[in-house]
Order: sequence, then C-alpha cells, then structure tokens
Amino acid sequence: MLITRPGRRVFATLLLTAALTACTPGTERVASSAREVEIILPNFPQLITSVERTLDRGFTDRTGIKVRLIKVGDTSYTGVDQRVQNDLIAGRVPDLVITGLNSLRTYADAKRATPLDPLISGDRSFDLADFYPRLLDLGRFDGTVYGIPYGVSTYTLYYNADVFRKAGLDPGEPPRTFSELREAAAAIKSSRSAPNGVVIRSDHIGSYGFQNFLGSGGGGFMNPEETQVAFNSSAGASIVTFWADLRRRGHGRTLPNQQAGDAFTRGDAGMVLQSSSYSATLRAQVTFDVRSAPFPIPDGGTRRAVAGGAAIASFTADRARLQDQWTVIKELVGPRGVTNLVNASGFAPINKKAATDPRYLGGYLERNPLAKPAWDQMAHLVPWYQFPGTHNVEIAKSMTDQINGAIAGDRTPRAALDEAAATVSELIK
Repeated sequence: MLITRPGRRVFATLLLTAALTACTPGTERVASSAREVEIILPNFPQLITSVERTLDRGFTDRTGIKVRLIKVGDTSYTGVDQRVQNDLIAGRVPDLVITGLNSLRTYADAKRATPLDPLISGDRSFDLADFYPRLLDLGRFDGTVYGIPYGVSTYTLYYNADVFRKAGLDPGEPPRTFSELREAAAAIKSSRSAPNGVVIRSDHIGSYGFQNFLGSGGGGFMNPEETQVAFNSSAGASIVTFWADLRRRGHGRTLPNQQAGDAFTRGDAGMVLQSSSYSATLRAQVTFDVRSAPFPIPDGGTRRAVAGGAAIASFTADRARLQDQWTVIKELVGPRGVTNLVNASGFAPINKKAATDPRYLGGYLERNPLAKPAWDQMAHLVPWYQFPGTHNVEIAKSMTDQINGAIAGDRTPRAALDEAAATVSELIK
C-alpha cells in the first residue's frame, strides 16, 4: 500500500504555486513548432545515445513529431529536478522529463505530473501485457500512473576473476553476504593479488548503496508511517561498522565515482560495487576476465534490490501536446526503444517483448553476461526511496559526509548516523 507523505507539503506547496503561475493564460509553453516535443534529461551519454537512436529522423518522418533534447547537469537526476522546479516557478511547463524513479513520487504527490491513465486506457496499441507489472508499478502512486519507467538498474558486484584465481578464490562463487565479502577482500589483500580487496563509491555508501544494504538488513530510511527517521538503527550502525572495519584492516576503500571505477579497471581492486548500468562501460574498458553478481547483503538478511533507473513523465495539460508526448513515450518504452536503451547502457528492460523476442534482446544475456544480475534481482525489487520535502540534495550530502567520516574513523558509526538523522529530521519538518 502506498502512503501519502505529509512531509512533502513544503515541496507540494512550491510546485502547486508554480502550477498556478504556469497555468495562467498565455504561460503554457509554446514550442517553436506545433509538433515539437522537448525532453529534459540528464547529461548521461549512454541514455542520450539511446534516446537519439530511437527518436531519429525515421521517427519524425513517421509521426511528424520533432524531438529536441535538453541535456542538463551531469549523469545524475539532480540537475533534471532542479531544472523542472525552476521552469515551473518561471511559468514554463515542461513537456517530457526523464527523471529518477525516486524523484517521480515528489511530482505525483504534488499533483504536478500529468496522470497517464486516460492515455493508456484509450490507446488500443498500448498493451499493458507487454510490460513487466512489477516494473510498470514503479510509476504508479495511489492507483494512478504518473510516469512510465524507462529503464531499471540494480546494485551490482563486479569482480576481477583473474584476481580471484591469484588469491585462491573460486570465480564461480562470488561473495553473497557481508561475511563472504570480508573473507574475499582479505584474501585478495593478503595474497597481494590487488592493492585493494573491494572499493565502493563514496557517494553510494551514504545513499543508494546504503539503502540497498539497509533494506536487505531489515532497516529503512524512515518508519512505515514516515513520521520518524529510522536509518540510525542497529541495522544501520552495523553496516557502517562493517565498511569502517574493512577500511581499518586495509581490505576495502571508499572512493569517488570516477576513482572507484578507475581503480577497478586498472586492476587495483579485486571487486567494485556499482550500478548495473556500469556494465556497458566495463565491457568497453577492461581486458581482464570481469564478472558480475548480485550485491552482497548483511548476514541473515533478505535481499531488497532498490530500483534505480529512470521514468518518463509529462507535465502538460494541453490535450494536443499531450497526445504528441504520448507518442514519444510509446516509442521510447516500446521494444525498439527499450532495445536501444539496454544495448547502450546495461539497464534492465521493462518491455517483455524487447526482452524475449529474438529480433530485439533475445539472447542478450548470453552476449552480455555482465548485465545478468540486474535481471536476476528483478524479483527482489523495491522502490527507490526519497525523503519528504525539497532538501534531498542537502540530506544526501549530510548522510554521505557523516557515513564517510565514520568509515574514515573520524567518529563512531552510531554518532555519525545520529548526527545525520538529526539533520534530516530538521530538513523534512
């Protein structure tokens, strides 16, 4: 059951105020062409490539719709959300937005994203049976579809099988639990097979990765009623303690995104934890025997794989423009569009036809085994959580700084999480 978040009232008020401005006569965005659709999306090269391949000249010739991409920020979705918020405040209504699955809930709660149910039910060419229900539901809130998931990624362990062999480890048996991860990292370090046993992104350990570990260990970012921050629990403290202990023993490190990837591709780390969308990058960069597996979970836990990835949402109330936008959405999430996305990025497909038809992705996993953990973890998928309110950037920074400080030994795990929880509690009031 989905819970309405009272704590989002500040953001909802901001967006609703923006909506009143945007809906004032004369302020609805008018494109340079009556059949032009703009898409705001992150500056993520693989994502951009797949969109451009799908919405190509052939698409324009068939539909009469010209698409213009507005690339903002970096590879994350933060810049997209900031751009959308600024546009709404300025009275400019976006067309389509490709944003993070976690961000979509904010726009749904604020009633700013356009409900897509009338378009779905009124379009015989759009068959819900073509999509995996569990994935399609990621865009549904309180029974209403506010966005169509575009691609889904999960947290993944990548490991160097050559390093495993040198360390006396079996490449066919990657670590599945924290205890096994600790043992593998220690074996790699003690055998000098690589300078680091395992590396993890310093931004992930305080946000996306932490949520995967915490959920699998029985915890959560907030209590079910969303009245109290809950990540400063014994489950949260044990996760931070685990990574702090790895660092103290010299068996693991936290590194910024680029440095973590570079350490692994150079052979300076036996294992790295990354998004499944990283698989396409790895295929092009490494020469050693690289393999992948679902991320290790806390001992005794139950796997909860956070649904990373993107969703497509519309913000317009104009019926004619909405129909053109719906045509664009269908093309992107159709079998051809999803095939382009998966091949370019390593995202898992939401479209069953794309996943199984030999004309599209049939045999994909045999050709791209690094992507398999993302597909395997679909049965364990949970929504990507976002805190209430408008301060998620500050929240992520506070949690990341505190947790990385504890891993570095600057403070105890419990003190770090309590301090972060106090900050978050103030920010979501």
